[in-house]
Amino acid sequence: MNLFKRAFLFITRKRSKSILLLLILFIMANFVLAGLAVRNAAIQAETTARERLGGKFSLEADIDKLIASSPESKSFDSDLVTKEAAEKIAAADGVKDYNLAANRYILPDGFENVKPEKKEESPNAGGMVTNQDGTPIDLNALNETFDNMLNFLGDTSSEKNAAFSSGAMKLIEGRHVTKEDTNAVILHQKLAEKNNLKVGDKIRLKSAEAVLRKDSSIDPDQVFEAEIVGLYIEAQVPREQALPMAMTMQENTIFGSADLAAGIGLPAGKAPSYTKADFYAKDPKNIDSLIEKAKADLPNLEADNLKLSADDALYQKMAGSVENISRLVTLVLIIVAIVSLVILSLILTLWTRTRIHESGILLSLGKSKLNIVGQYVVEALSLAVIAFMLATAVGPVLSQATADYLIARESAAEAPSGNSSDTSFSSSTASNDLFTPEAAPIDKIDVSFSAPLLLQVYAVGAAIVILSVGFASISILRLKPKEILSKMS
Repeated sequence: MNLFKRAFLFITRKRSKSILLLLILFIMANFVLAGLAVRNAAIQAETTARERLGGKFSLEADIDKLIASSPESKSFDSDLVTKEAAEKIAAADGVKDYNLAANRYILPDGFENVKPEKKEESPNAGGMVTNQDGTPIDLNALNETFDNMLNFLGDTSSEKNAAFSSGAMKLIEGRHVTKEDTNAVILHQKLAEKNNLKVGDKIRLKSAEAVLRKDSSIDPDQVFEAEIVGLYIEAQVPREQALPMAMTMQENTIFGSADLAAGIGLPAGKAPSYTKADFYAKDPKNIDSLIEKAKADLPNLEADNLKLSADDALYQKMAGSVENISRLVTLVLIIVAIVSLVILSLILTLWTRTRIHESGILLSLGKSKLNIVGQYVVEALSLAVIAFMLATAVGPVLSQATADYLIARESAAEAPSGNSSDTSFSSSTASNDLFTPEAAPIDKIDVSFSAPLLLQVYAVGAAIVILSVGFASISILRLKPKEILSKMS
């Protein structure tokens, strides 16, 4: 009689033991199946989030270092990023795209900005104001310049500007500025309506800095022509300013080509420079290594008062809970595997000791100890297959319920304590960092079963069963046939 037939007869004859072992294996199978299914789903959700959100790191002026190096200076040049440095960093394998940004205050030539309904007192009203050389400044002319200012946010691709990528602003007509453009702009709808401008029209711009500084190296009458390629409006309700200034109003913010912005107010003979360069990584997990590579490629960054900084907060916020779940489930799987191995080994060890008589008879009939242990393995694996098949039937419901519970638990743990979910925005500054992109954390994991997952589950289950039978059979393997036969008597 071969070992497979013996295993079948033992299972059918010892029904109570077989049912008990089947129940234990069924419970173990559900834990393993749910754990692996949730872990795989969490990894897939994290991968999807990485692909969708990406991550970025930035090259910009080290403001703290600039201030520390010139504590008495009232102003300093923060436009230190060159196109050559940006292109060198962007050439790395892990970088999929980059965006140069340049911010400028400008003056309209031949059209007007939108005036605030409640006008703030001019910042230079009253008192004497002088240049650095002590010469007096015409306050009326200065205040008039401030009242007529526009805010120009230049980007290689306006779609990557935080105002649009966060959803705070939306394009309603035309198209975005792209890297192929050199003099394209996008106007606020109200600014366009006030001046009867439309997509395709040309506008002229002047440098506000050239007018204010009266620097001999900058021509205050130099005019820059730009083509309107799109119109935009606020997609979110703006936070009302008590006393707005014209240049801080969203209606007076123009988005346009980075090269155009970098060239406005540029002193004669100086190469264009940019305020910031953002680099978009193919995988947010590689940002640190990309930053290190960039530092190696550009060893003079610190000497040039530049710094590199990671900006993957959006991905971390969105995928943080999923990463926690993945780590937790992996830990639970390890614990389940160890506990299952210990429990099965103990139970099978006790049962093996009660089968000394059976083992002795088989040895006397010429069966080897490996043949006897092989029978035990076949018995346990046969019951394990049935248990895992039953677990597969109820597994989807249990696995999805487990995933929902874990994600709800993580979401509750990460929820802010206060009522700080203000989705409005302020247009009181010219920075591209004004608009903080918002992305809801991943609050749903869809668990699905696939052939590779089931093979993985069966492999883990088979490994646990075979190891358990191996530990339980040590008492058979270490005894000599004469010792086993003597125990029979």
